[in-house]
Amino acid sequence: MDFETQGPVNGTPTLAGPYTFITGCDKPILRVVDTATGKQDAEVPMNELLIASAAVIDDILYFGTDSGSVIALDWKNKKRVWTYSVANREQQIHSSPAISGDIVVIGSRDKHLHAIDRKTGQGLWTFQTRAKIDGSPVIAGDRVYFGSADKFVYGLTLKDGQPVWKQSVGQSVVGSAAVAEKRFVLGTETSSGRVLCFGAK
Repeated sequence: MDFETQGPVNGTPTLAGPYTFITGCDKPILRVVDTATGKQDAEVPMNELLIASAAVIDDILYFGTDSGSVIALDWKNKKRVWTYSVANREQQIHSSPAISGDIVVIGSRDKHLHAIDRKTGQGLWTFQTRAKIDGSPVIAGDRVYFGSADKFVYGLTLKDGQPVWKQSVGQSVVGSAAVAEKRFVLGTETSSGRVLCFGAK
């Protein structure tokens, strides 16, 4: 199947049962597409564009936007559950959220990693780096790991965002990490970029 929008599709499509969710850069509309038929099943008007991939739990989509907001959206009922705004709304969110229990964690171009209560949309904690965070964080147990354009990789406690590990990698990190077998892997930017593997302690 294929489904065409009128503009670029930046984020990786998210799957929930037989459906996937995408937005193009043509207009702020979330499109619900049936993966079996390739036909649009529904569309949800929004005021912002979804840049990166969404996460979905119990029919609620969680995603960042081009206007510096994180949104929880009940896509079946076309209803916004909550909106969390970063302090500097001019900073876009290119990061996808990681979710564990009732905590949503997402990076932002305001140089902060944000932890949000999944049920209420209230901010729990933030952690500041020296540059934008475009890559998506990854959660492993009680830790969250991510890279920043400040050329460091970080490990924080998921509960309160306290730093427990920091490693200079010498190059900007804008990609997302992956975790498996007590290791996490991520790539660095530039034409001479590297793929790095660390122990997830």
